[in-house]
Amino acid sequence: MLTGEFTPLELAQEAFPTVSEVALKLAVETKNRGFGKLGSLLYIIILKDVTTLSSRQATVFETKIGASLDILEKACMWPKNAGTKGHPTLNGIAIAKRKGLVRALKIASVDVHRGLKEFFSRGHEFEALLTVLEQTQTIKDLTSEDMGLASSPDSKKDNVPGYPQHVNEALYVTLDMHTICGCSPQHLKSARLRLDSIEEHEGSQIPFEVLFPASPALTRGTPDCEIWHETMLMVSRNRPQKKKGQKLKRAPVQVEGTELSLGDFCRHLGAKIGYCIRFNLVFESADPVLRTCDLTSRPTRNVKLVQSLSLTNVLYKIGNKMTTKERFYLAYVLAKSVWQYYGSDWMRQPWTHDDIQFLEEQQSADKSKKIASYNPYYHPKFNDEKSEYPEYFPDGILLHRYPNILALAILLIEIIQGRPYDEQNHEPYGFAKIKEYYKYAWNLTLGAALDCNVIYKEVIKKCLDGKLFKEAPFDEDNPNDGINMRRDIIYREIVFPLKHLLKLSGSPSGEETMLQVVDDGPEIKAHPHQKDYNNTCQSDSSRRSSFEYSTSRVEMSPPAKPNITMSLADEDTLSERTWPNITPETRSHTPDSCISEARSSWSVERPESRDDFEIAIICAVKPEYDAVALLIDQFWDDDGDGYGRAPEDQNTYRTGRIGRYNVVLALLPGMGKANAANVASGFRSSFRGIEIALIVGICGGVPFYNDQEIILGDVIISGSIVQYDFGRRYTNKFQRKNNFSESLGRANTDVRSLLAALSTNDGSEILERRTLHHLEELQRRAQRRRKLRGKYDYPGADKDKLFESSYRHKHHTSFNCDTCNHCNADSDDTCDRAMTGAACSELLCDEKHLVHRRRIDEKLQSTELADEIQQPLPSTIRTLSQPDPNKAEVILTTVPLPTITPDSNEHLIKVYATSPCAGELLWPSFALSYYGKDPKIVPCYDLSGVVVKAPANSPFPAGSEIWGRTAVSHSGNAREYTVAYTEELALRPRSLDPVEAASVPLSAITAVQALFDQGGLAGFDAGEEGRKANASKRILVIAASGGVGVWLLQLAREAGVGGIVGVCGTPNVELVKELGATEIIDYKKQSLNEWIAEDESRKVDLVIDCKGGGSLAQSWNCVKDGGKIISIVEPTEPRKPEGCTAKDVTNYFFIMEPRGSDILHVGKFLEEGKVRMVIDSTFSLDDYQKAFDRLGRSTGKVLIKV
Repeated sequence: MLTGEFTPLELAQEAFPTVSEVALKLAVETKNRGFGKLGSLLYIIILKDVTTLSSRQATVFETKIGASLDILEKACMWPKNAGTKGHPTLNGIAIAKRKGLVRALKIASVDVHRGLKEFFSRGHEFEALLTVLEQTQTIKDLTSEDMGLASSPDSKKDNVPGYPQHVNEALYVTLDMHTICGCSPQHLKSARLRLDSIEEHEGSQIPFEVLFPASPALTRGTPDCEIWHETMLMVSRNRPQKKKGQKLKRAPVQVEGTELSLGDFCRHLGAKIGYCIRFNLVFESADPVLRTCDLTSRPTRNVKLVQSLSLTNVLYKIGNKMTTKERFYLAYVLAKSVWQYYGSDWMRQPWTHDDIQFLEEQQSADKSKKIASYNPYYHPKFNDEKSEYPEYFPDGILLHRYPNILALAILLIEIIQGRPYDEQNHEPYGFAKIKEYYKYAWNLTLGAALDCNVIYKEVIKKCLDGKLFKEAPFDEDNPNDGINMRRDIIYREIVFPLKHLLKLSGSPSGEETMLQVVDDGPEIKAHPHQKDYNNTCQSDSSRRSSFEYSTSRVEMSPPAKPNITMSLADEDTLSERTWPNITPETRSHTPDSCISEARSSWSVERPESRDDFEIAIICAVKPEYDAVALLIDQFWDDDGDGYGRAPEDQNTYRTGRIGRYNVVLALLPGMGKANAANVASGFRSSFRGIEIALIVGICGGVPFYNDQEIILGDVIISGSIVQYDFGRRYTNKFQRKNNFSESLGRANTDVRSLLAALSTNDGSEILERRTLHHLEELQRRAQRRRKLRGKYDYPGADKDKLFESSYRHKHHTSFNCDTCNHCNADSDDTCDRAMTGAACSELLCDEKHLVHRRRIDEKLQSTELADEIQQPLPSTIRTLSQPDPNKAEVILTTVPLPTITPDSNEHLIKVYATSPCAGELLWPSFALSYYGKDPKIVPCYDLSGVVVKAPANSPFPAGSEIWGRTAVSHSGNAREYTVAYTEELALRPRSLDPVEAASVPLSAITAVQALFDQGGLAGFDAGEEGRKANASKRILVIAASGGVGVWLLQLAREAGVGGIVGVCGTPNVELVKELGATEIIDYKKQSLNEWIAEDESRKVDLVIDCKGGGSLAQSWNCVKDGGKIISIVEPTEPRKPEGCTAKDVTNYFFIMEPRGSDILHVGKFLEEGKVRMVIDSTFSLDDYQKAFDRLGRSTGKVLIKV
């Protein structure tokens, strides 16, 4: 093959040195190690002596060189032109060098410099180039064994193990025929084929281990009722061949056992419960014959009497606890099994996580210690009515057409990630699913999101390679042609590397165990096998002693905690069964905790009718309703309303139980007496057994009553109800009825007796304790639900602020709010935002007007004292540090705890999480003066944490949950404790996850200032007039899927901007559209110049550039006369292209100011669900290098959890 006038090897020898020099210069200029690595690899590759390589190695080396040239040409080309074929840039370099054209070589180097710099910004493509070069460089180190080959290429086919393919077909066809039986267990329809790691089988027969259920299908609803028949099916390796022109004769072979007719198989199984039964499948002619074998033995696997678990369940329950070696072994077994059965009916459908099942096998019968394992099985679904899916999918435009291999790639990804993908999608592998799954797997594998061994990742890439079978492509006219070659390719490219990887991980060559179960307790007796199918299910007590006891102690190697529980799902009924696992470490021994455990586990029968409900709970507003719903232990109507309502009743109800009481919950359709009366009337007609109705919710109270202070969190119980508007209207006044205790009628004796008991000291103490317990239970349940996380937490005594009654609740002078700025007299209006629930911290209310309260002071003092006792501050902390400002490198070290300056506005903060910014490690090299006189540089300026120490009168006292962005003038936040100024902080909404919240401040504040302060758009406080003004604007966001870009899109959308144009790459088009872009430019398909050349009317009023470089330059052609161009990356004027016709364009580069007030609206929008965070990945402080390496390739923010 020639490339211009050069072979690939010659072209590499000529061009690689020049590209290497340019890459190394870029490494010095940009201080980026990626360019240094590129330059080194290119130089090392050309030093390779190909004459020392074997013929196979030389072939692979030349192939890799060709791939390297293709991607390197794409990287070096300038200007970029996706339609260019061949290697014109590299050819130009080679020709210039050969002919000594110095000037031409210099010009080519300048173009390469520009091309590489732009190509580096593509992230995953640059990483792909380095990967190909690394593979090329290591070819000479591979042995023939590493490549899955013998020493001689001629003997390659002899290196692939296995057995004849007719063995698989004969076994499947024979078992499938026997599913016609009508026995109640329906043995074969729920069969399980054992998967193992054995590649070679000696002898004339191939063994297959298959399990068949013994219990009837109708009794398999509970997992511990399953009894399994263990069978060994021995299939003959040899099959008589019919010669051309001859009639095949029945061979007089000597076989043991009786030939089985249809229906005999099941009867034979039923007669041998408790044994491993052997069958022989022989070829007495060309057709297989199934025979019994009199040789039986005790079960070889001692399979537990439980139903199998799907791979989905295993990954959900213990996927994150599996060791790396266990993941490698499971991946190898599944890949080996796909190779083993590829092309046969065993793979009529691609294997998914639902098809792979696990069963517990007893390995030791030692009474003092039982050891068992979970081994994978395949559920073949014999006689399934679903259609067979072909090996090859010919329809549509697809990059991958082999569903079985794509499905294997998905399984390998699920195993290494420890979680299933798209478990709800049970659609067949058709065009849409193949396209979606391939896109998901390819994007995941191509980037850095899939963190795994390089060999493992390369195996997945092989599975995703649409040209994997180019040596033996599928022929639609002759589908069986080349099947053996395709199986050989699977072994060589997929199975063998995984086997080699397993060997490198230290696993022995023999068969491993999946998950280990250790029982150090007394012997657990298995259920006695019963021949009567109707008696196979034992009592509840015996089932729990054998099944629940063993499965609650699944251990990994090395052992994890001894009380890991697995929640097991019945795959046939799709129902989930769980058992409580309350450990001594987590259980409180107070009476309340015991009551709680009993309450949640009470066995209460479902009410038969509406008349069986005793308690009604009525809530006036949604927050009250949500809180009560969290305390309901079990809902009776999760599967639909089975109780209905009376014909005249218009209420909507939820039914359930709290403890042992059946309750009905209703929400008023609106406030007011009329709505309350209608709901109460509906209750009476529909639920006639109601004995008590509770109106539960939030009450407003006066701050003082009979010299008693009332503060946030007090529980108010009244002795009577007052109808405040019930009385008489006189000429000059309204007078309420004086006998208010009797005005609405007296409560019944039970209620009055309860109120009297609660008024005693003993009763009030019980009430306080039980109320506290239920509140804690409410908070625990809310913590499990992301949207409710933190919603019911006590905000702290410092948040209970009572202002003087004469003080106006409005925006104060620091805000640009015309309505509030003109609000001076009592009769003046405030803005809608101030009237509808804006917090005092948002309005900046003056706390000099607070009312002093004694109980609040006492509470704050006791809280501070408790914090001092329970949470002493450490003397040293862990921190990231950049020791050399001229090197983009950080280290993890230990330093003294930072201190705050007395009488300053500094706060000491315990850090939850922070977020690195792309390129920030390069800032000190050219802007060191910003870092102070004696800088000790700590990176990462996003912050989410809790205030530990605060100055007097700070709006963020100790205990405040905050977020913000700190200035570079003092150290960053990649440390356990940090220091921040008052103006840099804002209160973090408690409903937000404290770690995820660190993704917001820098990006969101930058977006707010770019859009409104710098861009001139009307802000959120401008109301509808502002939205109308913004509706006529068009903006262009460059790098719209980046950390700042995603906020620009969402905030522009919320501000009512009419046209939002987002620039992004192909993988992020859907994301950018979802976040608010009304028009999208895919820069991989169309440049900005091409986009605007199609239609000049597309020009925008405002360009916000988050990328710089060529994109910024082209954006000059996209802005209207009199418009604005703002860049957060680099100065804009130098990027103005020659010949640009735009007039009166305001343009500048700006750096955001760390103002906490700019994030207030963002927090509100997040709580309301109007905007969302876009997070790429989260790393621990120990994995800080992975976090920084991820920058530049991420979609959204990268977080470091401190």
